[in-house]
Amino acid sequence: MRALFQTKPSWVLFYWCFFLFLGVVENLRSALLPHVKADLGLNDQELSALLMIGALASVLFQLFGGKLIDKLGQQPLYHLALGACLGALLWAPEVSGLSGALIFFFLMHMGFTLYSLLTNSLIPSLGERAGQLLTLSHGCYGLGAALSPLIAQELLVGLGGWRESYQALALPLLALWLWLCYLSPRHRQLPSLKSAERPRLRLLLKDRQLWLFSGLFGCAITAEVASSSWLVRYLSEVSTLSPAHAGYFLTGFYVFFTLMRFLGSSLPSRLGEHRALRLCLIAAGLCILTALSDPRVAGYCLALSGLFFALIFPSVVMILNQSYQEHRAHILGVVISGALLIFMLMNALIGAFCEHISVRYSYLVMAACVGLALMIRSRLEASQSS
Repeated sequence: MRALFQTKPSWVLFYWCFFLFLGVVENLRSALLPHVKADLGLNDQELSALLMIGALASVLFQLFGGKLIDKLGQQPLYHLALGACLGALLWAPEVSGLSGALIFFFLMHMGFTLYSLLTNSLIPSLGERAGQLLTLSHGCYGLGAALSPLIAQELLVGLGGWRESYQALALPLLALWLWLCYLSPRHRQLPSLKSAERPRLRLLLKDRQLWLFSGLFGCAITAEVASSSWLVRYLSEVSTLSPAHAGYFLTGFYVFFTLMRFLGSSLPSRLGEHRALRLCLIAAGLCILTALSDPRVAGYCLALSGLFFALIFPSVVMILNQSYQEHRAHILGVVISGALLIFMLMNALIGAFCEHISVRYSYLVMAACVGLALMIRSRLEASQSS
């Protein structure tokens, strides 16, 4: 840790503060969505559309962000990303109706996707410390996610609504931007993301293994994100808890998630990535099924599932990196874009379940996603061993 700080302490602190803030603002939606729904008079399918539009923004700018960086450069794109985020947060009090909410979430996720892509592109400048910094930075994201339900409650009590809660986040984001403006002249040599030999998208789409990875990511991301995003609503309606009480279980989910990210980062390599992935998927699936079968323990089971979801994404990334030795960042962007499309489709299905059947049975979709991820993992392991 000390050696890491001795490299570029100002940049290390910036990365950690940025990811901490990102964890708060991206996961604030879990606690604020019920208030958005009630305030705007949305039904469950319209509510799921808000999650889908955020995923769509992430898909588009994950897929084409590299080309934008090549054409515009990193510094101008940083300001564009920041302008989109700040504009959305400052505009929040004026949002009205479904169309306004869709534009708000699209702009916010567009800005943060670009901002994350650009920040991650700076991390390799720390050389041999880059891997350690990346792990700790994503741990800071998990810490921010764990704090987000508590921050949401404080903002709602102090400011009175979801619009004002989002608007209040513009100030720390502006502080991060000013900090970046201060650091940037001291770090002029930014690493280039250009690659003359980057494989064409149509050639990548012919790779069957990439489709398997997209399916695995998509199902795993759906189960993880949907489990946390709908947790407060599920516990409020099925387990008849108050939103504030349900928020404590959401905090528990992110606390377990963060602890495992910080303390269990070496487990996939020690157990073997495929084995660790299989065990985590099984354990997370059992947590969801137990929550479905007994609403009295649903909060505890869904909170505990964060412990196992935490290692799924790193395990899949490790397997992907072992499968492709070149152009890993570009391939990961294509895989995640496909995964987010699957997430959008699954989230629409979850919204339909909530609207026409019951929010309780929407968690069957999440359990099914875990089962599909297990099946795809087996196919992937078999194809790699043959």
